[in-house]
Amino acid sequence: MAQHNITLLPHPPYSPDLALFDFFLFSKLKTHLKGHNFRTVENVQAAAMRALNNISSEDSLHYYEEWQQRWNRSIWSQGAYFEGDKL
Repeated sequence: MAQHNITLLPHPPYSPDLALFDFFLFSKLKTHLKGHNFRTVENVQAAAMRALNNISSEDSLHYYEEWQQRWNRSIWSQGAYFEGDKL
């Protein structure tokens, strides 16, 4: 990272608020795959790819902006615990 002049920020332990995909991607996949029985790994992979391909760019942007807000709240709270919009 240093050779590319990328500044590393300390990351608070156990901070799922900063994990972008945990907040929307896995829930979308879980919802899409729930209730289906797959006979092969390939069938699961194909269904997961269909679900991922159905995520619109508008949805992706929306979730990215929400992630940025959580990231900023974490910085403002200096890594302290907070719920939702409360600091």
